[in-house]
Amino acid sequence: MKAKKVMKSLLAATLAVTMAVTPASFVRAEEAQRTYTVEKNDNLSKISKKLFGSEKFWRDIYNANSAVVKDNYLIYAGQVLTIPAINSSTPAVTAPAAPAATTPAAPAATTPAATTPAAPATEGQQYTLDYNTIAAWVDGGFIGVDASGSPVVMAVNASTDYAVLIFCDNSDMTAASFVGPLTETDTLATITDEANGLALTFGVTQLSETSIALDMGEIGTATITAAAKEDLLKVLKIAIENYKHIA
Repeated sequence: MKAKKVMKSLLAATLAVTMAVTPASFVRAEEAQRTYTVEKNDNLSKISKKLFGSEKFWRDIYNANSAVVKDNYLIYAGQVLTIPAINSSTPAVTAPAAPAATTPAAPAATTPAATTPAAPATEGQQYTLDYNTIAAWVDGGFIGVDASGSPVVMAVNASTDYAVLIFCDNSDMTAASFVGPLTETDTLATITDEANGLALTFGVTQLSETSIALDMGEIGTATITAAAKEDLLKVLKIAIENYKHIA
């Protein structure tokens, strides 16, 4: 069966899907606060307690910020810390409590730092990573995980000739995405990304009435299941806004 016909037939099935199929890894990413601005009197244990309900995750926060949190785990008011995705229901590795010393005030700058405006993204890049633009044409799609358990989401338009495919890597919270025209041969589908012109070709195999398998060669494999549009858009938003896109 042609890849496009597989996706088109399963797209109709998404209208009947009523149960959420959001992978737990996406839920954890949504619940995690991606950044946190240090407040006066904060320390790593307090931040862990504030964000995750327990002080035991302070070491995870430290590990995610080891490049900026130096001697004695000192942090300063005004610092912006990266907060890793943590499943707070899973016991953390036992570690000694973080020092509870009062956070010193941030040292005053003697010379105002020069502000360098970020280079504007190209129109293609903005389109690729903009949730609202993509959500406007999405009609259905699939949610699942790759072989490592990291989330994968594929959304298509009604005619299944335009798609977005995002695969995430939970080990470093990065993601690769392709957004553009979807074409087919007898056994393969191809998405050509409009931002950079790169094409991703992958095999599509129907596994059941609601799920398909993707074979992306060296990139890996994934099993994805048809999802109701409401659930699909929720997961798509998480994938776009909570992962750092590297492609």
